[in-house]
Amino acid sequence: MNLRYIVLDENLLTRGSDGTYYRLRIGQDDWIDSPRDWSHLGHMLCWNRRYDLGDKHDYSGPIDFWHDMVREHIDRNTLFDYALSGDGSVRLQKEIDEDGEESYELCYWGYISFLRDKQKASWCIDKTYDTGNIEDLCSGGWYVEDDIIEDLGFEDCKRLLKDKVFYLPLYLYDHSGITMSTGSFGDPWDSGQVGFIYVTKEDIEKEYGAFNEKNLETAMSVLQGEVDIYDQYIQGDVYWYRLEKFLGGTVAGEEVSPQEALYEDIFWEEIDSCGGFYGGDVTENGMTECWPEMEEVA
Repeated sequence: MNLRYIVLDENLLTRGSDGTYYRLRIGQDDWIDSPRDWSHLGHMLCWNRRYDLGDKHDYSGPIDFWHDMVREHIDRNTLFDYALSGDGSVRLQKEIDEDGEESYELCYWGYISFLRDKQKASWCIDKTYDTGNIEDLCSGGWYVEDDIIEDLGFEDCKRLLKDKVFYLPLYLYDHSGITMSTGSFGDPWDSGQVGFIYVTKEDIEKEYGAFNEKNLETAMSVLQGEVDIYDQYIQGDVYWYRLEKFLGGTVAGEEVSPQEALYEDIFWEEIDSCGGFYGGDVTENGMTECWPEMEEVA
């Protein structure tokens, strides 16, 4: 069919190769389910006060999610080694007081206030544990593991999970409609990051049979595709069609032509309809594969 784009909600007269006349109508599909209800590889988490976006979740903020990922994917020894190294924004350090009593302090990199409400970046003590024995501290009875995780910042989580969790950031532009992208829109007023879409090493192994560089690249490409589809969904770039066959008929004893009957429903019979087509190009969104061979009638 020599047709790519159609004005929405307009009746279009077409004719099949056998001479049969059809009336075709395309409209925006407002009743389509979210593509996040389909089977998908990525997990899409968003936080936005105006819109319900992405997959359903119970995380109050992004850092809660990242802390949960650390709990799930990082073992205790790795976590303690990271805190003892002091290379991140969390540090576990041994202290000895003037009486020779040993303890461990859990510190985070933050700000302390001093004269005239000025602030200075510094290590801030969060917890003190009354033991100088690191094996005792790591045993679990002191709940230090949870304390360390709660003090981790985003960059800490990112470093710890660099071989476990892979993600793309999600940005939303909100102005006379919304659109989503994995790249910044560069507009500080009407856009900003709203979340991310991620996949785990285990997800990739389950989907592709093994975790390697090639399968990781494939998975990240799939995540990008899922965002592109979701962007079309939230923009309303999804359509339905209805195809009707001309029945013929008369008015006052005169035969009615398809052109004259184009807006009179009694002369047409619906033979097919379907929705859920993404994108306005009917040659690419799959619509034309559902129609018989036909061409537009001028």
